[in-house]
Amino acid sequence: MFMKAFDIVVQCERGEYKLFEAKVIPTKKDLEDLQETLIALDLGKIKRIVIENIK
Repeated sequence: MFMKAFDIVVQCERGEYKLFEAKVIPTKKDLEDLQETLIALDLGKIKRIVIENIK
């Protein structure tokens, strides 16, 4: 089955991080690793994750 691409917006305490044209939903382990990266980038902890369809 073909899955369309989508954008993922990770809203953090001090900004947001965008993943464009993702094809796979991140796993819990991916999000834990991403959390460490976001803290290192001084964006803070993840508050909300939004998945947007690409039209």
